Amino acid sequence: HQLNIQARIKEQILRPQAVAGLIKTQKARVFYYNPAIKVPTDLKDHQGQVFVKAGTVVNPLAFHSLKQDLVFISGDDATQLAWAQKQKAKMILVSGSPIALMEKHSIRLYFDQAGLLVKKLGIHQIPARVSQEAELLKIEELELPQEGPQVIEEAP
Repeated sequence: HQLNIQARIKEQILRPQAVAGLIKTQKARVFYYNPAIKVPTDLKDHQGQVFVKAGTVVNPLAFHSLKQDLVFISGDDATQLAWAQKQKAKMILVSGSPIALMEKHSIRLYFDQAGLLVKKLGIHQIPARVSQEAELLKIEELELPQEGPQVIEEAP
């Protein structure tokens, strides 16, 4: 029983569950996401001094900029992977095997576990690029030309 559990956990680590509901881009689109929030209650420091009043709108991009673009791709699509490797961006997989791809291509990858980022940003098609414009995030769902095989073979 323990061996079965270990095998399932290893499989989940090697190939996390793909983000549901995403499709390969059928029609390119560009839209924006505003990360600003309205503070619901006064924010106080450790001495009780209010440093942000309730109702204040705060945009984190006013204080910290996005240092690199983000690209969301399917690790199972060779065209998307090749395109992403040419970008100066953080690669975030929504499907595929991050460990196998990192080892095979000597690259750093992230995985959008449970689709938290794509849901928050409203991404429905991949590949997608997220960049900063002023205090907004620009989201581009891109159509890529097809080049070669569409499935990357995983290491045994």
